[in-house]
Amino acid sequence: MSKLDDILDIEPIKEVVPPEGEPSKDMVILQSNSETDLEADYELARKTYRDLIETGNKSLVQLVQIAQNTEIPRAYEVIATFIKTMSETTNDFYNIQKTKKQIQFLDTNKAGIKVDKAVFIGSPADLLREIKKNR
Repeated sequence: MSKLDDILDIEPIKEVVPPEGEPSKDMVILQSNSETDLEADYELARKTYRDLIETGNKSLVQLVQIAQNTEIPRAYEVIATFIKTMSETTNDFYNIQKTKKQIQFLDTNKAGIKVDKAVFIGSPADLLREIKKNR
């Protein structure tokens, strides 16, 4: 035991070391597939943003009613801040769609990349060696 364990009168926690070799049947192995991960993450983000926007719209109506009933200036200030936050959330919702389209565009164009006016820096012998290596 260390000095701190003695002072606090506690037993130290034993470090749990994962077993090496084959995983036990209790362990969950997650396999990653970038395409399915992208789609699943996009759908989760999209659903979350939609729920946030829908809940925010309902809350905004209630906030306006409270502000009108109380006529307190601070309530109107809260509404203004809430509207700003909602517009930022809506913008983020749009940006996830835009980002997904950009990623899909990049994935489809990877094979179609065209190099125009490439410059090789090296000797002619180096160039010939690279050409032969790529054939």
